[in-house]
Formats: sequence, structure tokens, C-alpha cells
Amino acid sequence: MLAKVEYGGVQKYIKIPQIDENFDVQKFLQEVRDKFSLQAQLVTEGVLSLTDTSETEVDADTFDELVKSGVRNFKVGYRQYPITDIAITLDESDSSVLLDPSPSPASLPDPPASLASTPDFTAQSPVELPLRKSVIS
Repeated sequence: MLAKVEYGGVQKYIKIPQIDENFDVQKFLQEVRDKFSLQAQLVTEGVLSLTDTSETEVDADTFDELVKSGVRNFKVGYRQYPITDIAITLDESDSSVLLDPSPSPASLPDPPASLASTPDFTAQSPVELPLRKSVIS
């Protein structure tokens, strides 16, 4: 059986593979990848998504039933991963990383002796630096 599939504004007919009287969505998506020459996408692209012409996502458990009921037009695209799927791990053995973004001044370590005698430059006391002119020969 054939289905019309659209990807990036291009439409192609693609054979829908069957296994034991059921239409196999995974093999169908592989046929789509092959027919449209879709390479393995970067993580930023997301996951390959199959929808019907009304933009309703087609899940693996409903694909067979949809095809048997006469749905033969599909669109393929990439759905972005939700931001919650990204995991960030901090190495707690690195003493230069502050895990609390707003520590109180009392909880900060004392500065090294070499820095204790340096002047305190804050946003209220701007520093003027002399400009140097460089001569290029």
C-alpha cells in the first residue's frame, strides 16, 4: 500500500511496510528517511515526527489503525526536544564553582593576603586608565 508523504514542501509516494497484517510505523519511517535522504540529525534538530494533514501527531500505537481506516496522507518534520530533557551535571569537587547563586557576604571565604591590600573598586568609584598611543612602523 502507498502513502503520500510531505517533507519540507516536497511530496513523495512511499510504500507502507506490513508485518503480519499490521502496518509497521518504524519501518515506514525508515522508508521515509531513505526516500527523502534524511541523515541522522543533530540533537538540535529534534526527533522525527509524523502527522496527518490536519497536523495531528500520529503515534506508533495508532498508525496501523489510521492506515486501515483510509488515512494515506502524512507530513514528516522535526519536533524540538523540550528543554527539560537536557541534564546538567556539576562537579562538586571543583572548589571554584559556587552552587548557591547568591551567597551572603559572611559565607564568602576571606580573600588571599595578596588581594587583601588591593584597593576596593566598585561601581560607585570608577577607575580612569591612561590611554596609550601605539605607533606602527
